[in-house]
Order: sequence, then C-alpha cells, then structure tokens
Amino acid sequence: INLVGAVVGTGTPVEADWINDDWGFKQAILDEAGITPSGFPDEVGASQYLEGIKTVVNINDLSQAYNFKSITLMQASTVVLPIGKKVFWQGYYAESDGGSNWGIVASGGHTDNGGSIFTLADGKYVTANSKSKVYLKKWGIRLGDVTTYENENSNAIERAIAAYASGGTLVYPIGTTVIKRAVQPIRGWTIEGASRKGAILKRYSTESELLDGTFVTTIVYIKDTWVNVRDITLAGDLSAQDVD
Repeated sequence: INLVGAVVGTGTPVEADWINDDWGFKQAILDEAGITPSGFPDEVGASQYLEGIKTVVNINDLSQAYNFKSITLMQASTVVLPIGKKVFWQGYYAESDGGSNWGIVASGGHTDNGGSIFTLADGKYVTANSKSKVYLKKWGIRLGDVTTYENENSNAIERAIAAYASGGTLVYPIGTTVIKRAVQPIRGWTIEGASRKGAILKRYSTESELLDGTFVTTIVYIKDTWVNVRDITLAGDLSAQDVD
C-alpha cells in the first residue's frame, strides 16, 4: 500500500491506529447487535458485519419487531432494546415449545413474575401480551408424567394466579402437568384443560399442606368461593387427591 509506481515509501502508510479504528468499528457493530464473531472471513451471502448493521437498524426502528427464539435467550441477550420496542419470542425455554408470545419494552420499577413481566439484562423489562385466558405454557410449566418439574410447575401456576387479582382462565395444555402443591384459585377463576382426556393435572406428592387450618393433600383447593373446573382430568396416587 505504501508505494506509488513501485517506489516504496511514496504511498499511504498502513498505521496501527488506522487498522485499530477500522476493526474497532466493525467489532462495535457486532457487539451492539449481540453477534459473536464466528472466526471466519465474511463473504457474499455470509457476512456477519452486514447482519450486524441490519440488526442495529432493526433494534432502533420502533416500527419493526425484534425476534428471539426463547425467553431464556431474550433475558440473556446483551442487545440494548429501546423503550417501546415490540419483541416476539418463539418459545419459553426453547423455540416452538408452546410458550411463544410478544411484549413491549419498558423501564422503571417492576417485579419479574416469569409470565407477564420479564427483566432484561440492561435492567429494562418486557410486559407480555396478556389475555383473560392464561396459557400456562407461557408461564413456564413443563409437561411430563414425572416429578422432575413438580415444584417448578407449582411455582409457575402460583405466579400466574397472583398476577391476575381479578381472576381469569388457567389453561392447561394437552399432556401431564405434575404439581407439588395444591392449585388454589381465587374467586372468579376457571380451571380449563385443552382436552378433557388429554390435559391431565397430576400430583404425586403425599405431603400434607396446612390450608385454612386443616392439613390436606389435594390437587385443587377451593374454599368459600366458586371456581369453574372443566375439560381436564385430575389424577393422583391417593383417593384423597381431588378437589377440596
């Protein structure tokens, strides 16, 4: 580069500051876009720098939504999203696991409840699109006729109920949802399965709970109120596990 007419030293010298400035600019694009360098050179049809520029433009354009494959990836992302940005996630733990939804980025005081409010890495949060029907896959329940997720599932259900003080409909998906503790819906709630035989709410735990001064072991606990229960199968190892 530093030559003219094959005479060395007569052209433009390559200086460290020049190279650092160029590389620093490109790395800043990738960092802002949340892209990890692949280690391979860019080429036509496979340019991380071009992808980064497009991503940065998308991030700051409120007319375009930003997409994540899961809540897990959204909350771990270093991408700084502006307030008012609409975001989509294609699953809760992984893409296409039934936990997809969308929401809007906001800032200020908040409490992450794992279903309607999610904290981002930079301290902002996303308020999820909410409806009267609360689909529990969007709150992180996991399916399977095993006790592996029983406590996690109970936590998710309790968070969902607490988030909607006026009630709503808890929708259990097709499959088996195993819980550790009794579901305690408040007045105005409906417990609904996606299929009477296909949606199963099950409890293996025989550990008694102290509810309203009485030790009980049950799947659904209803007292001094009315709650609709429909299109769902309740299952347990004890005959006492039913609706109290």
